[in-house]
Amino acid sequence: MNNKTLVIGLFMTGLILIMALFGPHFPGVDADLEQTIVLKTGEGKLFPPPYEPSGDFLIGSDRKGVDLLSRIVIGTRETLLTIAGIVLVRTIVSLSLGIASFYTRAGAVLLRIWEAVFSFMPTIIFVVLLLAIPPIMFSPHRLVLSALIIALAETGRLAEYIRSKMVELSNETYMEAAVANGGSIPGMFRRYYSPMIGRELTGIAAREAGRVMFLLAQLAVIGVFINQAFMSQETRGTFAAVETSDAWPVLLLDLQKDLRVAQWIPISAMAFITFSIIGFQLLADGLEKRRADRIANRA
Repeated sequence: MNNKTLVIGLFMTGLILIMALFGPHFPGVDADLEQTIVLKTGEGKLFPPPYEPSGDFLIGSDRKGVDLLSRIVIGTRETLLTIAGIVLVRTIVSLSLGIASFYTRAGAVLLRIWEAVFSFMPTIIFVVLLLAIPPIMFSPHRLVLSALIIALAETGRLAEYIRSKMVELSNETYMEAAVANGGSIPGMFRRYYSPMIGRELTGIAAREAGRVMFLLAQLAVIGVFINQAFMSQETRGTFAAVETSDAWPVLLLDLQKDLRVAQWIPISAMAFITFSIIGFQLLADGLEKRRADRIANRA
């Protein structure tokens, strides 16, 4: 296969998928994520977590004394499920909006309004502002609401991409001939547009997965997590954010503090996050190249 980009992308995303499916059974992985409260050295000294990389902790531990590699491996499944849910919602809404905007004036107007509302500021700022609204921030359904906000924030961009692909296809000579021969809208959609959209979906899903992972990492860097819960501190009259998941971005919760005393925690988290983003991007590029090669060969 000459498509090295696709091969590398499949390999990288395949590794992540294997971790998600079989990670808890890997040798050396603590599926129970047991906490080591105190470590005792040979000299009798006691050390609290986090523990730096050693023979006991290959890439170190987190602040609770949990083996960091085990936590990352175990958290892979939750991370992928979160990304998959966001991508699924975004794709379904974008397909509906993109197709509607191609066929109807009302759909086109709705798409323009959608883009105007969601694109007048950077996505990350828009998401942060919405997640900071108290009813959303303290909602028991925060995870679902946060995922919906992230999914819908870039729906207009993806819907416009789908619409543009349909417009591009409609300008082909054979499509004009099909219209001239009396092709119906449902028939032409089923015969021409639907297969084209289907071929685009795998690449769209891979590229959007990379974009979502990147956005989740950006949010984590500034201390915003969709998996967070807030507990009341009665003595102070304030609320404190607590971890409620093992998803990779949550490891950046104490980023500023960890950069001073436990650099291995954010470095390890960002290494896996970066690996996944690159893998998704290469997979999307490889699939796009494969489609282009097939079209060129048919021509």
